[in-house]
Amino acid sequence: MKKIACIGDSLTYGHGSKTTSYPTAMQELLGNEYEIKNFGVNGACISGDLPYVSLSVYQTSAAFQPDIVVIMLGTNDAKEYNWDEAAFAEGFAAFVEYYQNLSSEPNVYVVTSPRIDTDTDWLDYEVLQNKIVPLQKEIAAQHGCTVINMNAATADVPKSYYNDGVHFTDEGYRFIAETIANTIR
Repeated sequence: MKKIACIGDSLTYGHGSKTTSYPTAMQELLGNEYEIKNFGVNGACISGDLPYVSLSVYQTSAAFQPDIVVIMLGTNDAKEYNWDEAAFAEGFAAFVEYYQNLSSEPNVYVVTSPRIDTDTDWLDYEVLQNKIVPLQKEIAAQHGCTVINMNAATADVPKSYYNDGVHFTDEGYRFIAETIANTIR
């Protein structure tokens, strides 16, 4: 059985959904050959006000000794008071390296931040699109990680996939799960 650690923020946790998260939906899709754990934390970011590395779940996710790590983290760094390009780039690279260097030698997948509504008032759309997503891709490539471009995948999804322009409905989280699962298979 392969173990998959899903690392991230509220989009991994499943905020906004009534019944599911993308890790839960992915478990249903991939079946019993995989053990999938959700290590998502609402509000977590790379270098802002709630750095994932400062949370106990950072060590807990490593102790799980995953075969596969799926990182979808960075959206909360697009908050105006969180955004620091140099700190994000350095922090994201160190974050990827931390998981790559686990003794279980996992395959690390970097999932770009999904598209957000252009008029979301608590996240900066331009920073997400023009800074965070390109840095996620660039750092993943530098570290030999597979990139899953969720930003492009969610560019034209129905509005019904979103709960509030950032977080997803059950249907939206299932779409994310399918997109990730199709790459992992």
